Amino acid sequence: MEWSKSGAFALFLLLVAAAPARAQEERRVEGAETRFAAGVVWQRGIFGDDDPEARSAPRVIVGMQVRHRTTGRVGASLELAFQPIGLPNPHFDETLHTLYVLAGPEIGRRLYVRPVGGVALQIWSGSRAESAFSLALAAGIAVGWSPTSRAGRFRPELVVRCSASPGALSTMIGVQVGMR
Repeated sequence: MEWSKSGAFALFLLLVAAAPARAQEERRVEGAETRFAAGVVWQRGIFGDDDPEARSAPRVIVGMQVRHRTTGRVGASLELAFQPIGLPNPHFDETLHTLYVLAGPEIGRRLYVRPVGGVALQIWSGSRAESAFSLALAAGIAVGWSPTSRAGRFRPELVVRCSASPGALSTMIGVQVGMR
C-alpha cells in the first residue's frame, strides 16, 4: 500500500481531531494546558543495515502538547509531533514520515526542560516501501521559556528528537513554538 504526503498528513489530522474534546476538558482543570506547536528542524535519517547512508534536510514539524502541573515546578506532559514532509531513503524509492508520541515530566516554571520518551509511528511511502507503517523507539528533550506577559500565549522551545528501528535512524534538532 503506497502512502502519499497528503495521506500521511490526513492521518495526522485525524489523530489530532480525535483529541481536542478531551484536551478542552483537561484545559478547564486548574493546571492543565493544551498547546498546538509548529517549528522548523534539521532532520537527518540514516537508512540501511548493510550499507548505511544518510540524508538530511530542513523540515517543518507540527504537533500538540498537553501538560498538567502536578506540583509547583514539576508537571506531566504528553506530546504528539508530526513531520509532514518526508525524508527520502537514498537506497530505494521510499520516504519516511514520523509521528512521535512522547510523554515525560516538565521541570521548571519560566525556564523549563522536558525529557520525554515513547514511540514513533514511522509512515513509509513510495514504490519500494515494504510496509506502510512501522513502530520505533523514540526519545527527545525540549528546553523552553514561558513568558509571563501577554506573550505567554507563545512558548518557544529548542527541541531534539530521535527514533530508531531496524534499518532506519532518524534525528531532528530545531525550534518550535507552542501556541495556546
